[in-house]
Amino acid sequence: MNRIMICPLLAFLHRVLGLEIQFMYTARIAHLAFNTCAYYVNQLDPDHHLNDRFVFVFGADPCNKQLFRMWKRHVRFIESRFVLFWFNADLDYLLTKKFIGYLPFVHTEFKVIDQAPALMFTDEEEAKGRALLDHMGIGADDWFMCFQSRDSAYQRQIRGLDENRSSVHSKIDAYMDAAQLISSMGGFAIRVGWGFAEKIDTHGDPHIIDYARDYRTDFGDIYLSGKSRFVISTTGLFAVPPLFKVPVVFANSMPPRIWPIGRHSLMVPKLFKDKRTGAIVPFSVLNEYGALSYARPEIVRWRHPNTLVEYGLEVVDNQPDEIKGAALDMINHTEGREPSREALEVQEFYK
Repeated sequence: MNRIMICPLLAFLHRVLGLEIQFMYTARIAHLAFNTCAYYVNQLDPDHHLNDRFVFVFGADPCNKQLFRMWKRHVRFIESRFVLFWFNADLDYLLTKKFIGYLPFVHTEFKVIDQAPALMFTDEEEAKGRALLDHMGIGADDWFMCFQSRDSAYQRQIRGLDENRSSVHSKIDAYMDAAQLISSMGGFAIRVGWGFAEKIDTHGDPHIIDYARDYRTDFGDIYLSGKSRFVISTTGLFAVPPLFKVPVVFANSMPPRIWPIGRHSLMVPKLFKDKRTGAIVPFSVLNEYGALSYARPEIVRWRHPNTLVEYGLEVVDNQPDEIKGAALDMINHTEGREPSREALEVQEFYK
C-alpha cells in the first residue's frame, strides 16, 4: 500500500504543493536535542526557506519524555504513533524519497545551537526539580556538576542490542578524580546516565552522588542537565546542556571532530596510537584519513571499528588527570578566570 498508493500520492503533492514530511529523531537523545533545536531556530527565522514550503513534522515515542514535552512548547509538530509506525515500517525505502526524512542535521550547526533561545522550565517543573535536589541532599545554595561515561549498558539494557563500538566507551573510574575535585571545592558531583555497566565508589562522600543508579528519571536527566554549572559527558546527553546554555566538557570524544556544543564548552578528544610503532597519530594525519570530515559517509565510517583496523589505529582514552584538568579549566571559566596565554594559543589553533 505504501509503495503503490501512499508514496505516489505524496510525490504528487510534493510536485504540486511543495509538500514535505519530516520526522523528529526521537530514538536517541542527542538527535532529539540537536536536530530539533536546529529546526526550532530555523522555524523562528522569517526569512528561512521553511516558511515557503508545506512542511509537516511528526514525532512520537521519545527516548526522553521530558525533553519531548518541552519541545512541544516551541516546535510545531504532530504527535502520531501511527504515522511513526508507517515511517519505520518501510524506513529504507522512504528515506530514498527527497520529500520524506528526518529533521536535517549535518553536525556543523555551530552558530545555530550557540545562538538558539535557551529552553526554560515551568514553575511546576522548577518545584519538582527542587524536590529532586532536596531528595539528593543538595541545598538551595549549593552548586553541582554532572558527569557521565559511555559503556555498553544503554545498548544492552535499554535497546536490547549487542554493542559493537567499544572504541567509543570509557571507564567511569577515569572521571572520579574530577568528581573528587568538585567535592573538595564544595560542590556536588552527580553521576548521570541511562543504564550503567559499572557502579561508582563514592568512598562515603555525600558530595558525590550516583543519580544514575539511585534516582534516575526522564525529568531528572533534563533538569540536572539544565541546572548544572557544567556537564562532563562522553555520549548522547552532552547535547542537552547547550539547550539551556550550560557548558559541556565533551570528554573521550571520538572521532575528534568539533561538535556544536556552544562557544563556552570544551572538548577533550580521545587520541589515536599507531599500533605498529606505538606513536600518537597527529590530527593532521587523522584529517588525511577522513576522521575530521563532516561528510556523512565519513561520519558513519569512523563509527565502525573496522576503520581503526584499516588504518592500524588504537584508541587512547583520556586519563583521569586530563579530565580533572578539564573540570578545573571549566571551573576557572565559569568563575571568570581566563586560561593562560599558552592554553589560549592551543585552543585557538584547534578552534
